[in-house]
Amino acid sequence: MAHGVSLQILSPGQIGSVTTRNRVIRSATSETMADERGFITERYRDFHLRLARNHVGLIFTGHCSVHRSGRYIRGMVELSSDAHIPLLRDFTASIHAEGARIFAELNTQAARAASQT
Repeated sequence: MAHGVSLQILSPGQIGSVTTRNRVIRSATSETMADERGFITERYRDFHLRLARNHVGLIFTGHCSVHRSGRYIRGMVELSSDAHIPLLRDFTASIHAEGARIFAELNTQAARAASQT
């Protein structure tokens, strides 16, 4: 990098009302690290914390099912009941504490379920 030249990717970004520390974005993938009930695990948490600690500005989670019937792959995170909230709240706070922001990719299999009836 030449003296005095700034890299746009390292400057803060903005998506709606969310400001990110930089423009480095980790896109959604399928982590398959949830337990058999769809709860996030320590492995899932550590994976995302590693991204946040390494200065990723915005992390998109892998697909998270909003209904139990939508979990079509083993290890998929589920966000279908209030029981999931405490772990996810703590997880989100830990990502924010590292300076990163995180968005959840929500997934439903409603169209697939409707076609099977």
